[in-house]
Amino acid sequence: MKKLIILSLAFFKTVYSDPCLHYVTDFNESGILRIEDGSKWQVHESDIHKLEAFKEGAFIFRADENWFSSDVKCSFINKINNTSLNVALLSPPEGYAEKSHWIAFFEPKKSILFLDNGSIFSLYDNDREYFKNWLVDDFVITGDYESWMTQSKHILFNYRTKEFIFGELHQ
Repeated sequence: MKKLIILSLAFFKTVYSDPCLHYVTDFNESGILRIEDGSKWQVHESDIHKLEAFKEGAFIFRADENWFSSDVKCSFINKINNTSLNVALLSPPEGYAEKSHWIAFFEPKKSILFLDNGSIFSLYDNDREYFKNWLVDDFVITGDYESWMTQSKHILFNYRTKEFIFGELHQ
């Protein structure tokens, strides 16, 4: 029993200490889910049947630009079974909750952003037009990013501006 508890704690620390991993805390049959920072998301109607796959385990947040409009396509991808959900933001995180993250310090000229949890991201100069509108205390969700168009491995999505920028995590 003791080994099981220790293994569970080690898994929890490994999975949930990474600022780019997230988890679902609650969801309902109509496709509204809440994640660890208190934000609420609406699952796209065609993906509601996949909700059960997100009950356990960590997922990553992804955001992709729509080249034909100003929309941003958001999705959650389960790290265990590679299931993805298309989602839309309904409400931002709960103010300064234990698992919500916000910008603690921001140096736009040096392209460096510090989150409240000590995570440090160096940002790409190509995104200056976006992050010039970002402010200290803005809530963000961090995620992974894969694209042949950028070498970036991480993104930060600003709940207030509904914009995302590329960055590299330095822990």
